[in-house]
Amino acid sequence: MSTGVFRLNQNEELGCEEVRLAMGEVLDGVAELSVKLQVEAHVRQCPPCATEMNEMREVVEGVKKLSDVPPKPEAWPPVEQATGGSGQGPGGRGQEAGKAPPETNIWDKFWKFFGK
Repeated sequence: MSTGVFRLNQNEELGCEEVRLAMGEVLDGVAELSVKLQVEAHVRQCPPCATEMNEMREVVEGVKKLSDVPPKPEAWPPVEQATGGSGQGPGGRGQEAGKAPPETNIWDKFWKFFGK
């Protein structure tokens, strides 16, 4: 598991702006322990940050619940056209122009199209 990029200087306390920047790492479980503890402490005492953290938590939980539904075949041609595609389908793997590869989930397509 990777660790977050948000770092604290020794004895540094987080304000609202820093808490908001670190929330994603805390919710993803990659924040350093010191960052996580300070974010949680701040959120307990700051209603606006608590509200934002709860809203962000709902989004993260919602995304995790999304099913892995493949896109409809007609979804690919507009993407291909807008990106100047090669006519070989996602990732240029030789599929017939305008058709997504069979039985490929959306995340495979995303990562193959945009790279990891």
